[in-house]
Amino acid sequence: MLELSLVVGLLVIAAALRFAQLDQLPPGLYHDEAYEGLDALKILGGQTPIYLTANNGREPLYAYLLAPSIQWLGRSPGAIRVTSAVVGVLTVLAAYWLGRAISGPRVGWLTGVITATTVWTIHLSRLGMRMVTLPLLIGLFLWQGGLAYRTGKLRHWVASGILYGASFYTYLAARATPLALLVFGVYLLATRRARPLWPGLVGWVIAATVVIAPLAAYTAGHWDVAMGRAEQTALVRPESPVSGVLQVLRAAPSHLGMFVSGGDPVPRHNIPSRSVFDPLLAAVFVASVLLCLIKWRQAPFAFALIWTAVMLLPSALSSSTPSFTRSTGMLPVAFAIPALGLDAAWTWISRRARRAAAVAVILLVAISASISARDYFWGPYSASQAAYDAFSTSAVEMAVEVNRYVGVGWQGQGLRADKGQAIPGRTLIIDRALWNYSTGIRYLVLERPDRSPDTWFLDTAEARRPAVTPQTKLIVTPENYQPYLGLLPHPSLIRVHIGPMAGGFEDIEPFRLYLAFTTEPPPNTSQPIGELSNLVRLQDATGQARCKQLDLELAWVGLQRMDNDYTAFVHVREGEQLIAQSDDQPASGFYPTSWWQPGDWIADARSLDLSAPLDLTRQRVTVGMYRLESGVPKLVGAPIDITGRIERQCDR
Repeated sequence: MLELSLVVGLLVIAAALRFAQLDQLPPGLYHDEAYEGLDALKILGGQTPIYLTANNGREPLYAYLLAPSIQWLGRSPGAIRVTSAVVGVLTVLAAYWLGRAISGPRVGWLTGVITATTVWTIHLSRLGMRMVTLPLLIGLFLWQGGLAYRTGKLRHWVASGILYGASFYTYLAARATPLALLVFGVYLLATRRARPLWPGLVGWVIAATVVIAPLAAYTAGHWDVAMGRAEQTALVRPESPVSGVLQVLRAAPSHLGMFVSGGDPVPRHNIPSRSVFDPLLAAVFVASVLLCLIKWRQAPFAFALIWTAVMLLPSALSSSTPSFTRSTGMLPVAFAIPALGLDAAWTWISRRARRAAAVAVILLVAISASISARDYFWGPYSASQAAYDAFSTSAVEMAVEVNRYVGVGWQGQGLRADKGQAIPGRTLIIDRALWNYSTGIRYLVLERPDRSPDTWFLDTAEARRPAVTPQTKLIVTPENYQPYLGLLPHPSLIRVHIGPMAGGFEDIEPFRLYLAFTTEPPPNTSQPIGELSNLVRLQDATGQARCKQLDLELAWVGLQRMDNDYTAFVHVREGEQLIAQSDDQPASGFYPTSWWQPGDWIADARSLDLSAPLDLTRQRVTVGMYRLESGVPKLVGAPIDITGRIERQCDR
């Protein structure tokens, strides 16, 4: 009963660390995750692929597991990541079973705890990527294999073979497992621990072969597709074997040190460069490796070392140094190493102070788990620019803007994509370059949401001219977008949303992802506030002064076509002294005045930082426009006082 209670508690902790804030952390949706979602949609549509050819080729198991989740939750990031979280929790259970099979219940529980609370596996269980399934299958097939070796029962052999065959449908690192098994088999023969395993081993081979056969047949017929990614990332190549081997040798220290000194630097895979273990558990791991070397004649210790070392090869032989994703094949066996060390320490301490042993070990793993949770959820990583860029968050923000406009799809919060109901009477126009840019956009956005709003994807502004409605949203790239503006209806109230910056990761220079122009019929309002030389009218102005910040929403109306690009200004003055200012072209220059159509309303949002709360009894807020002539501002009419339009919301 105690053991069951401990396992249940372990799974509760694992679930809490995997499901907490799952709709927010990691942010965005990386394109590898989105590809899995798109393939799951194809599976829901009736396709049954043996191998997924898109995105450099991928094993299909994860996409099949995703299909019911997407059917239930819809096209959201959460639908993809919930599947990973469930697999991650099951991996903790598999780690417990594996550790138990290696060396008893205590090693099983400790292996499960380390698997549940290490940042590497926490993060892996929150990524919607296929490699999360490999540790689960490895844990299960080795657990059943251990039972088969001890009991000799055919059902365990067959179960282990089936699970082993299924592991090849998870992630390419599974291809290193035959070498790990071979090395361990040689060890058993060398230490004379091998014993007759017939007919169980035959049953294992048959079961594994039957499961692997469809994928093997596909690989034989489509070698370039199935092996292309491995060949792309391999360091050792036939044309330059010597240089490849030298690169592997140079990178070896970083791979060996990933457990204690410096881990995967890629923010998509890890808190950048964080080692697998925190300092406490790193010390335990080093001591445990030494213990395994000392006790190498005992199969559990030798097996943990052999498996971990061999399954480092997919990372060590590739261009990434080190790669947590390509090293997933060592899990959860690698975590049995510190578990064996902690178990030995528990035994040693209990001979001198029985209760102290349990307290010391449990306290150590509890502190380690707390460090992991702190670093992952409350450390700088969760809100870092590196994580934002690594997970293509800017593209997800664009998808959310589209979905909120059309009224269906994931709205940016929660795990479920709201089915909703498409808002009628709206037109959506998207530059197809943006649609093609991001797999995440294609996954999250319905291309034809119930055919209403009417959605158009244009390759060029001249390709075709959709019949727009008064409510139209145009989403374009910031490069050469002016021709698309001719598609907007007139007269309209036009709002310009400047999309976020993208890139900034893996040597990609940051760039503005998109601009969004939204139109609606101009409102029926009272008299305008003021006019600037018969060129521009200030039709409306609202403002809120929040302590040391002034937010304004201005609405300009062009009265005639303008040949110049005027700068609009907002000045806060106390007497003749300028307190604060915002001088910029309307819409930050993305919709200059020379492009305006007469009669259109142009929304112009401004935010000013103040050194002290705005004092409306002594200070004045004025707006206007000017153009530069030989570097000297030339005003367009007299500035317009909008002080009376500002609401003060600060009592300090």
